[in-house]
Amino acid sequence: MKLIFFNLIVTFLYIIFFDLSRNSYLLLLLYVLLSILIVTLFLNFKKILLNFVEILNISLASIISFFLFLEIIFLFKPSIVPTNITIFIDRDKEFYNDKVEFSKKLPYVKFKPNTEIRIRHYRGGPKEFEYTWNTDNFGFKNYKNINLDDVNVLMLGDSFTEGFGVKISDTISNQIAENSPFLPYNLGVQGYSISQMRAVYQKYKKNFRYNFVILNYLAGTYSREQIIENQLKNNDEIIGAGGIFDVATASVNDEVRNSAFFISSALWTSTKFLRKNIARKIKGIEYDDKRMNIYPSIKFDIENKDYNNFSNKSFSKFLSEIIKIKEISKSDNTQMIFVYYINRSMAYYQKATGKLLPNKVFNERDAIQEFCKKNNIHFLDISKDLIDYVIQLKTNDNENYNSLPFLKRDAHLSPVGNSIVAKSIINKLRKVEK
Repeated sequence: MKLIFFNLIVTFLYIIFFDLSRNSYLLLLLYVLLSILIVTLFLNFKKILLNFVEILNISLASIISFFLFLEIIFLFKPSIVPTNITIFIDRDKEFYNDKVEFSKKLPYVKFKPNTEIRIRHYRGGPKEFEYTWNTDNFGFKNYKNINLDDVNVLMLGDSFTEGFGVKISDTISNQIAENSPFLPYNLGVQGYSISQMRAVYQKYKKNFRYNFVILNYLAGTYSREQIIENQLKNNDEIIGAGGIFDVATASVNDEVRNSAFFISSALWTSTKFLRKNIARKIKGIEYDDKRMNIYPSIKFDIENKDYNNFSNKSFSKFLSEIIKIKEISKSDNTQMIFVYYINRSMAYYQKATGKLLPNKVFNERDAIQEFCKKNNIHFLDISKDLIDYVIQLKTNDNENYNSLPFLKRDAHLSPVGNSIVAKSIINKLRKVEK
């Protein structure tokens, strides 16, 4: 009887103080477990199936005791628990305070200068993803000792430009600096819309004697303008999208700070990709290159997505912001380059399926390229470089994810991908410079 009550109490408390999303399957399993324990309590009172009840509760008590023991160990000696588990745990409630600065006008939210930034949620093991970095004196992802007087290129963009998930040394800006006479300053901020990019450009350009401004754009992200417009209409406390919005929200709301508080929740979260792989195998999703099997959505993203739904109000706003950036660049007597990026599914589709990308995928790119041509804006399409690189890789090199241009778990560019982009931008800069 004591074991039944022990299991009931611990399970009930875990549900009450559950630290993951209320939509988590783990919570559903806990409700099922609680129901089973209530049934065993009833069976025990009725003296029915006593041997079964005893064996079940002894087993459950052993498992629960093991997790409680792990919690105690982690409390006093956290270094004992493997980093592949602790990466899912976030108990530092004060960490996200004062990481961002807010304003009533564009860009609305930005990282503070000289601040340690930590990327929330699991995006790969500690060797696969760089979770923390420090902002420079302006609040961007650059080395603090960069000589501002020598900067001749300003890089506008979102997380791809910022270098989400990689070290400062592996960002596109730094790889350009290390492999050419050009010295970029990275103004990229994760989750930024193009209007936010334009705002930081206007604010910080006075600190540089630059010759080029590069507007880096990821396919399909023009819709962020609509997100911001809706937030403004609703008088939301925090304005923004993507990564910066996530960190900003964590700095304001306690309830979204933690990834997991308990070891048991962290262990469950760590099995996410294993559970996805099992589901993929059940559904029978297999690609020509087995490395791509951990990305089951590649085929759906390309073949089922509507790529014609970009001629709308949000896209028109996006185009108008391009012109505003062009006008600022022109007033400073500098050259503007628009760089078009593709996402992971677009880059991996041909390697995964053995089929060419359908033409519809590039409808947005073609529209932007034509717009840039009409408005005398230099245009650079990164898609061919990324796709060609992936195609020439050895097929079914199962262990070698490091050679791919996107991070293994996260959908941002890897150091390899950033290097490919950097080389393309260097070549474009040299052509424009002539």
